Amino acid sequence: MVRNLILAAVAAVVLIAGAFYVVVPPPYPGIFDADLNRLAETYEQGWCSGETFWKTKGGGDPGAAKRCAETLDASTEINHEAVVPAFCRGVSNAGWQGNVKLDCIDFIEDSEMWPTIDGRLSRAFDENYPYPGGFFKATKTDTPDNSRTGDREGNLR
Repeated sequence: MVRNLILAAVAAVVLIAGAFYVVVPPPYPGIFDADLNRLAETYEQGWCSGETFWKTKGGGDPGAAKRCAETLDASTEINHEAVVPAFCRGVSNAGWQGNVKLDCIDFIEDSEMWPTIDGRLSRAFDENYPYPGGFFKATKTDTPDNSRTGDREGNLR
């Protein structure tokens, strides 16, 4: 009798916990690099990372990035394509003088770096923590015609 009661209690706990897990999803963990640094994912995080990067000479400062985010009125919606341009605009706003597109955006993307939320640039990516730019950017791939007959259709023998 006691054994059945314990079994029923355990079953009830499992059912309630399962229903709670399904109804209340776990929080979004964010994306990380191979060194487990949290990467910027919003326009706001990119901008503040850029400003902090320039002001700390690349050293990063979580407190400064957080203060920037509290004062900046920018989009907090996850948009990975806006992170690197926002980072470069933040660096430019903080005092860097250069061509945002050529000297910053293209350089960061070609070097496969990504801003962290505390104002640094990360290059620590591997197969477990891949470079975010490859996932979130539409890349154009030119596929050459590898057939022996070129672009002719059908059997022309």
